[in-house]
Amino acid sequence: MKSDHEKTREELLREVQTLRQELMAPEKNHTSREILQLAMQEGRLGTWVWNAQAGQVHYEQLWSEILGYPPADIRSDMTFWTSHVHPEDREKIVTLLHSLQEGSAESFHCTHRLISYSGQWITCVASGKTIQIDHEGKPLFISGVLINKDEDHGKKHRRDEAKQLYEKIDNSPFEAVFLSENGICRGQNRAARELFGYSESEALGQEWRHWIDHAHRPQAMEAYTRSSGEVHETVALRKDGTTFPCKTQTSSVSFEGKNLHVTILRKTPDDGTKPLTFSDEGGIFNSIHNTSFSGIVIHDMGTILDCNQELAEITGYAQEELRGMDALRLVAAKDRETVVHNIVSGLEKAYEVTGVRKDGREYPLQLEGRAVPYRKQQVRVVEFRDITRRKRAEKALNESEAKYQALFDKTKDPILVIDLESGIIVEGNKIAEIFFGISRSHLMGMSFDGLLPHGTVPFAVRQLLHAGPENQRDLPLITAGGETRSLSVSTSLISFNDRQMALSIFRDVTHENRARAELMAAKDEAEKASTAKTRFLANMSHEIRTPLNGIMGMLQLLESTRQTDEQREYSIIAIESCKRLTRLLSDILDISRIETGELTLRPAPLEIPEIINHIVFLFKAASRETGVKLQVQLDPAIPPILIGDSARLLQTLTNFVGNSFKFTTQGSITLETQLLPRVRAGLERVLFTVSDTGKGIRDETLKTLFTPFTQEDSSSTRRYEGAGLGLSICKQLIALMGGTLSIENNASGGTTIHFTVLFQQTEQAASTPTEHEQLQETDSRNLDILVAEDVRVNRLAICRLLEKQGHRVKAVENGQLALEALRTDDYDLLLMDVQMPVMDGLEATRAIRMGKAGETKKMIPIIALTAHAMDGDREIFLDAGMTDYLAKPVDASELMSSLSRRPKTSMHDSVD
Repeated sequence: MKSDHEKTREELLREVQTLRQELMAPEKNHTSREILQLAMQEGRLGTWVWNAQAGQVHYEQLWSEILGYPPADIRSDMTFWTSHVHPEDREKIVTLLHSLQEGSAESFHCTHRLISYSGQWITCVASGKTIQIDHEGKPLFISGVLINKDEDHGKKHRRDEAKQLYEKIDNSPFEAVFLSENGICRGQNRAARELFGYSESEALGQEWRHWIDHAHRPQAMEAYTRSSGEVHETVALRKDGTTFPCKTQTSSVSFEGKNLHVTILRKTPDDGTKPLTFSDEGGIFNSIHNTSFSGIVIHDMGTILDCNQELAEITGYAQEELRGMDALRLVAAKDRETVVHNIVSGLEKAYEVTGVRKDGREYPLQLEGRAVPYRKQQVRVVEFRDITRRKRAEKALNESEAKYQALFDKTKDPILVIDLESGIIVEGNKIAEIFFGISRSHLMGMSFDGLLPHGTVPFAVRQLLHAGPENQRDLPLITAGGETRSLSVSTSLISFNDRQMALSIFRDVTHENRARAELMAAKDEAEKASTAKTRFLANMSHEIRTPLNGIMGMLQLLESTRQTDEQREYSIIAIESCKRLTRLLSDILDISRIETGELTLRPAPLEIPEIINHIVFLFKAASRETGVKLQVQLDPAIPPILIGDSARLLQTLTNFVGNSFKFTTQGSITLETQLLPRVRAGLERVLFTVSDTGKGIRDETLKTLFTPFTQEDSSSTRRYEGAGLGLSICKQLIALMGGTLSIENNASGGTTIHFTVLFQQTEQAASTPTEHEQLQETDSRNLDILVAEDVRVNRLAICRLLEKQGHRVKAVENGQLALEALRTDDYDLLLMDVQMPVMDGLEATRAIRMGKAGETKKMIPIIALTAHAMDGDREIFLDAGMTDYLAKPVDASELMSSLSRRPKTSMHDSVD
C-alpha cells in the first residue's frame, strides 16, 4: 500500500470521493431537497453540517453575513455557535444539540438570540436534522439551517425572489411543477402546460385535484394534504380526458406570508425511468446551475465534467474548451498545492486564491466546493467567484479608512466620538490626550460629563445634540490640574452600527473669551467717551451760538442804522467774522458726526438748476469784487427733478467754488454738470466739475489735501484763512451720496475738481411739494409775532430786527408765558427758543398742538430759534410740531425769508 506521499493527486481525490459517497447518496438526500426548496424560497439561509462524532461543523458563508463576523473568525466547531447564544437561551439550544448528538432526537426547531459582530442581539430560527447514522445507529452527520428572523428583505427583494422562483420552476424542462394554496392552483410551469393542455389562465384558480383521475383523487389529495415530500404514485387526467400514470411529490413552503404547496409531477413510463430526485440532469439543479451569477464547475478528480456559461465568461474559455480540462489550470501555479490540499481535506468553506484567465492574466478568485451526487457518481461542485471588484473596493475602503484615520489623528483640534444615548466616549484622536490631559485608554469608556465641572452642565452632550444636528456651544472644562477652561464645542450627529454618535470638535477659547470681554469693555468705554464727546460738542456749540446770536443780532441792528462809511465797514467785517465762526462750528460738528458714523442724508426732491442758480447768487458779490467771472454750463439731459440731499450738495458745491475764488485772482471759474450713463436701474449719476485759472495746488499737498485740519498753505505767513475742514467734509459727503472725487492741476494753471453724485429717479417728484414749497410765500409785513426767548440780548436783537421790518412783536421769557400770551391774544407767528427755564420750547409746542392755548391756536406757525445744531435735532423739533427751524446765530435775511414762507394758518389769514 502506498503512503500518502506516494499517491498521485488523482488517487487521493478518488479516496476522498469514496469516503463521501455514502454521505451524499441520493436516497439520503431528502432533507437536502427540503433545504434546497427552502433556500429557493428565502434566499437568506445559513446552512450548517455537523460531524457529530468528529466534532467539526461547517458553517455556510451566510453565517458570516447574518452575524456580521469575518469568515476567518467563524471556528469550525459547535462551541462557536453556543458561545454566541444569549445567556437566557443558551441552556435550551445546548440541550437540543446534545440530544441530536446523542441520538435521542432526530430533529429540532428552535428560536434563540445570537450576538452579532456589532454587539447587537438578533433573533434567529435554527432547524436541524440527522441526515446520516453509523452502523451502530448513532448520528454521524447532522445538518440544518439558520434564519435571521429580524431581517426584512423588503417588498422589492421578495418580488425579485418570487420572480426568480417562478422562472426556475417554469424553465424546468422535465418535471411538471404546480404551485397551489389550499388546494387552488396558483401557477404551473411550461412542462405542466404542455403535459396537461391547460393554458395559464385556465389553470389559475382550478382545484389541484382536477389534474388527477377521479378514482385516484382521495389518495392523491391525502398525500397532498400531508405535504411530507414523499413520492406518491397516482394517475393523472389531461384536459382532453386522457390519463397517464405518474408520480407526485408535494412539499409545503412559506412564501410571501402564504402557506404554499409545491407539487412536482412526472410521468412513469414502463421503461423504468430513474427515480424522481432534485439532482436529475436538466431539472431544477440545471436551472439554478445555468442562472448562477458565479462560475460553476463540476469536476471528478480535477477533470471538469461540466460548467456553466458564467465560468466561461470569467475565465475567457469557451464552455467546450473547459469540459475535459484540468481545473487546476484555472488557478495560479503558486496556489495549486493549496487547492489540492483543500480538496483532499474536504474543505467546504470559501477561500481565496489567484485565478488565471485564458490570456494569462491573473485575478483574485474565491473558491467554495462540496461533494454532490451527479449522474450516479460522486463529484465535487465548485463555485468560482471573480472578486476583483470586491478587492478593489476593499483596497479603496482601506485606503479611505487610513486617510481619514490620519486626518483624525493629525488634526490640530481635539476630537471625541461620544455615544449619544449613554454619553460614553468611544473614540478620540491623539491631540485629545494632550488637550484633556488624560490618556487615550482612560478617555475611552469615560463619561463626557466627567470632563465638566460637577453639577454645572448635566448631560451636556445630550442637551447640545438634542437642540439640532449641528451646533456650536461654549462649555466649561476642568483640566487634569483642576483649572477651569472655556471650550468651544462644534458637534455633528453621525450614525455608526445603528447607534447615534456625537462627533465633537473642541477648541480652547479661554484666551479668546477673555480678549472678547476686554474688547467689549473697551468698546463700552469708547462708546461712553464718544457719548461724552458728543454731549460736550453739543453743549459747546449751544453755549457759543447763544452769545454769538446776540452779537450778530446787535451787529445786524447796527447795520440798519445810519452809519459813516468807516462804521459800515466795521459792521460788515464783524458780521462776516460771526458768520465765519458759525461755519467753523458747523464744520466741527460735521467732522465729529462723520467720525462717529452719525452723519446721515435727508433725501428729498430737488432741482439741480435751482441749486446751481443759488451758488451763482451766493458768489455774485465775490465775482464782482475780484473780477473773476463765474461761468455755468448745465447739461439739458439731466432730469428736471431728482431725489437727493440738496443741503449737502449745496454745501459741497459752496466749498469747492469758495476755494476756487480763494485761490483765483484773475481769469474765471467754471461750474459744469453732465449726466453720466446709469450704473443701475432707478439711479441717475451726475458729474459736477469745478475748474479755475488760479495758482493751482502743489503736488505734495494733493496727497493730504482732504485730511482734516490740512491746508494748502499752512505757513505762519499764509494769505488764506480757514480751519482746513471743508474739503475733508466734502470728500465724506460725496462718499455718502454714492459718488467719487478726483482733483488735478491744469497744465495751463489752476485746478479742476470732478465729483459724481447718485440721485434716485422719480416720476412723481414734480407733483410732490418740497418742504419749502409747503411753506407758501405770503405777505410777511405787519404780522403779529410772539417771541419766546430767555436770553435778554437775543430777545432784544430779534424783536428789534422784526420791528424794523414793520412787524408788531411781543416777547416772553419761557414757554409757559408763551402759552398764557396765546390764550389772551391772537398772533400770526410764534418764534420759539428751545432751551428755556420753566417750560422749554418743545414742551410748549406740544401743549399748543394739543389745544392747551386754545383750539383756534393749535395750528399757529411755530419757528424754532435754537442754538441746538447737532444731527437729528431738526427732526426732533419738527416731530414735536414746529413748523420751521433756524439755527443760531440767526441771519436777518434767513429770518425774513422764513417769515415769508409761513403757511396760511395764522389767525389773520383765516379771517381773510
